[in-house]
Amino acid sequence: MPIGPFAPLLRGLKGLGSILRETLVTWIEDGVPARGAALAYYVLLSLGPFLVLLIGFLEFFLNEDEVREGILTALRTNLGSRAAETVSTVIGRVEVPDLLSPASFITVALLLFGATAAFTNVRGSLNEIWGVEPEDQSKKEIALDLLRARFQGFVMMLVTGLVLTFSFLITSITSVLAERFEEWVPNGSIFVQLADAGLSLVFIGILFAAIYRTLPSIEIEWKTVWVGAFTTALFFVLGKWIVAQLLANASWTSYYGPGASVVTFLAWIYFSAQIFFFGAEFTQVWSRRRGGVMSQRPE
Repeated sequence: MPIGPFAPLLRGLKGLGSILRETLVTWIEDGVPARGAALAYYVLLSLGPFLVLLIGFLEFFLNEDEVREGILTALRTNLGSRAAETVSTVIGRVEVPDLLSPASFITVALLLFGATAAFTNVRGSLNEIWGVEPEDQSKKEIALDLLRARFQGFVMMLVTGLVLTFSFLITSITSVLAERFEEWVPNGSIFVQLADAGLSLVFIGILFAAIYRTLPSIEIEWKTVWVGAFTTALFFVLGKWIVAQLLANASWTSYYGPGASVVTFLAWIYFSAQIFFFGAEFTQVWSRRRGGVMSQRPE
C-alpha cells in the first residue's frame, strides 16, 4: 500500500483508471460505435442548411467576407485543413436566400429534418447508455413521444446554434485581441489563445450539460450532469485536437480521390461522436459508482 504524501493521488489515479476501464467495456457492450455512424450521416445532411442560416444570422453583426473567413479559420483550427475543405467548398457555394423565399423554407425544412433526426439519435443512444427500458405504449403515445423527441431536438438545435454563434464571435474577438497583445506584450497572444480555449471548454461543457439533462428519458442529478459534462468537454477538446492531427497526416484518405475531403469530414464527425458518447458512458459509470439518484422523467 502506498504511503506518504502521494498516497491520495495514487489512489485517485487508480480509481480513475478503474472507471475508465469500465467505461470502455460498457461503451463497446452498448453498441455505441454504430450509433456514431448514423449521427455522422445526419450531421452531414444538416451541414449545408445550417451554414446558410448561420452565415445569414452572423451577417447582422459582421460583413459577409469576415463571416466566411472566420468560419473557415475556426474550422481549420478545430478540424484540420483536410476536414475543413468540405465545409470550405460548401461555404464557397452558399447563397443566403431572401427571408420569405421558397429556398428559405426548403433550407429550414432540411435543417429541421437532419438536426432533429440527429438529436433523436443522440437521445436513443443516451437512453441505451443509461439503461432506460422502453415502455409499452399505444400508437397514440408512440406518436406523441416521437413528436416530443423531435421538439426536444429542435430546441437543442437552437441551443447548439446559439452556443456555436457565441463561440464563433468570441473566437473572432480573441483573434483580434491576440494581434494587439502581440504588439503590446511579448508572446501575449499565447495568453489570449489560452483564454479562448478556456471559454470554448466552458461553452462546450454547458452545451453537453443541457444535452445530458434534457434528452434522456430519465432525470439525472445536476451534480452528476456537471461532472459528466465538463469531463466530456475536456475529453472532447483534447480528443478533437488529436483526431485533427491524425486526419491532417492521414495518407489513406487519398485513396478516395475527389471525395477525400468528404470522407475526412465524416471521419472527424464520427470520431467526435465517439468521444461524446464515451463521455456519456463515463458519466453513467461515475454516477452509478457513487450512488447517483436517477428517476423516470414524468411524461
